[in-house]
Amino acid sequence: MNIGIFGGAFNPIHLGHLILAQSAKEEYSLDKVLFVVSANPPHKDSINVSFDHRYNMVSLALKDNLFFEVSDIEREVEGKSYTYYVLQKIKEKYGKENDYFLIIGQDEANYFDKWFKYEEILKMCKVIVGARETDLSPNNISFDYITMPNIDISSSDLREKIKNTKSVRYYTTYEVVIYINKNDLYK
Repeated sequence: MNIGIFGGAFNPIHLGHLILAQSAKEEYSLDKVLFVVSANPPHKDSINVSFDHRYNMVSLALKDNLFFEVSDIEREVEGKSYTYYVLQKIKEKYGKENDYFLIIGQDEANYFDKWFKYEEILKMCKVIVGARETDLSPNNISFDYITMPNIDISSSDLREKIKNTKSVRYYTTYEVVIYINKNDLYK
């Protein structure tokens, strides 16, 4: 089985995440894409919305896609959660005989050589990067690139819009917008 692993804070999840995952699924014939909600990523000082809220939003965004699955494998991680250890846990849970594909965005690819045990990660799975045509990685790591449409959406932009009472209706799924409003998030 070919399993994609797409980790992130998803704070909140947006259409750019979903388009990248779908593109990877199609281009690499992935049987499943796991959206791994980060508990405590090493590159962020803090996340202003709880793990449970972020997990729930991802669940809502994925509910109509049989090939996408939300993972809470990081829920109980104490301290910083590193991709290397998460991959080990996923391989234990889903089986070492599967082929694994780590899906990352161009922003992560640009500093991948600074990731904890990045060389080991490259041995554990193929790394797929969602890149715009002109955005190729400056480091010397050989990634597999998926050319993505130029969609300029980021979670930080969504949080800023919500904080300033602007609509995010066409930036994420309708269910996620309702959840954000119902739970008064990002205000």
